[in-house]
Amino acid sequence: MRYSIGIILGILLFVLSGCSSANETTSSSTNESVEQDVTPVDYSLMDIETEYQSLKEIEQDSALVAVVKLTGNVKPIAYQSANFTLTEAEIQKVLKGKHDLHSKINLLEVSVFNLNLTKKSDKLLLFLKKYVGPITEDAYTIAGVYQGKFNVISNKVVYDGDDYNGINTFQKAFDNKDLTEVEQSVQQEDQ
Repeated sequence: MRYSIGIILGILLFVLSGCSSANETTSSSTNESVEQDVTPVDYSLMDIETEYQSLKEIEQDSALVAVVKLTGNVKPIAYQSANFTLTEAEIQKVLKGKHDLHSKINLLEVSVFNLNLTKKSDKLLLFLKKYVGPITEDAYTIAGVYQGKFNVISNKVVYDGDDYNGINTFQKAFDNKDLTEVEQSVQQEDQ
């Protein structure tokens, strides 16, 4: 079952990366930023496997829920004519799952939809699924591609998926709420 989910995710990422008309120039160093000339991000172009209807549903589907801080290390990955981005993040707080504080994780995304293009802060609350597939080892993907991504600005949680034509089912209920309040809601769902 996990292998088939990995294959489906891999195929989905491959197909989605081929949908872009973006021109990209990338650097091979993980400490250099990825320079991109891309069209504006439009989540409505995605075919999402799961449209999460509730906090409970996305939390249950996530192996790791954590507050992270992006380190600035971004690595482009080309795989079978598709472009992906591997972004490093440091764990600030774990709400679900097992990970050491201040440990580093990698986030795998399709380059044209990667969080570096839409982030409003380097601090994020993320609902993550463990990636299983051929593109890279030891990485996570955001649950629902963008549905499980919340910016944290001045200790407030900000969901901006609908700013990019994405869906908004339960997320706006947490928009502009205090991070501590949202963390408590997530931890209650995990019990």
